[in-house]
Amino acid sequence: GPLLYCAWQVVYRGVYAEVLDLANLKARMERVVGDVNAWYDAFISLGTNFGPEFRGIEEITYGESELLAKVTLNDKRADANVYRLHPGHIDSALQAGVALVAGAHNLPTGTALPFALESLKIYDTCDESLFVWVRFASGSNERLIKLDIDLVNADGAVCVQFQGFSSRPYKPSTEQNKNNALGGYGAIVASPHWVKEPWIAPRTSQHQNLAQNIVVLG
Repeated sequence: GPLLYCAWQVVYRGVYAEVLDLANLKARMERVVGDVNAWYDAFISLGTNFGPEFRGIEEITYGESELLAKVTLNDKRADANVYRLHPGHIDSALQAGVALVAGAHNLPTGTALPFALESLKIYDTCDESLFVWVRFASGSNERLIKLDIDLVNADGAVCVQFQGFSSRPYKPSTEQNKNNALGGYGAIVASPHWVKEPWIAPRTSQHQNLAQNIVVLG
């Protein structure tokens, strides 16, 4: 039978978002990352170069097992406001999660693979500038990192909630490293190799009810 990898339940409910006390939340934060641009630049050494539109974090402040990041959307395209939840906001929120796990003034020391998301709640459209509040969720540990992430507008209203965003550290075994397909090399560059195949026209009986045919060419 078919193999089910994941399942979602989408529900519309007329509920109001929680309003956070931002002043109290800011007061709990004790440490500030001085130069966020330098933090982004340091990721280049890990092979990740964030473009201008994905450098949304302007400030990171740390508390006890939590952080608050100030985020501004850098997408200046005319249609940027059509998104209910902009990809730039999502990416900045997940970057803030990386910052919490790595700790102040540190970069990730390994690779963590996204594993699960318990729920995603969208209450309202996010403002261009907002705050991202990240904290460790119940059940988080070294083997399974779980985060709760709130995107909060300037008035304290929660517009989006990620609950139970989980990732697992990737640690290949010694045997995997020994017998990996790269032959011991850390990276491999591949190039496309196209193979010509004769065109076989589809049988008309299979498509007789279609108004048009679409051919996709590589």
